[in-house]
Amino acid sequence: MKSLFESTSEPIFIDLPDAEIIYYPQFYDKELADIIFAELAKDIPWQQDEIRVYGKIHPQPRLTALFGNEGKPYSYSNITMQPHPWNSLLQKLKTEIEKVSDTIFTTVLLNQYRDGKDSNGWHADNEKEL
Repeated sequence: MKSLFESTSEPIFIDLPDAEIIYYPQFYDKELADIIFAELAKDIPWQQDEIRVYGKIHPQPRLTALFGNEGKPYSYSNITMQPHPWNSLLQKLKTEIEKVSDTIFTTVLLNQYRDGKDSNGWHADNEKEL
């Protein structure tokens, strides 16, 4: 795979209170983004857990997958996910993103929203392990 950043545009710094946002509008060119998306859609072990909403159990309206290098589970909304080891594509993305962000990442939660019916309500990812 070619370097992900060959067509990266200059970053845009967005000034918000209590936040530091650096946006790369062309982080991936369309051709490479389409290749990455297709490979992730095909190769990720997606799962659909059940979630309790207002006392009723429903299939979670998205697919998820957890990857990490520390083997630590991640729990939210009475769902506990066990991390998969990084696959080669995710490891490559991780390495390239770490170079640009100057940050080391240990875990990623992937979400696949399949269509306009998949969604996630407004929430805070405020679990103590985060």
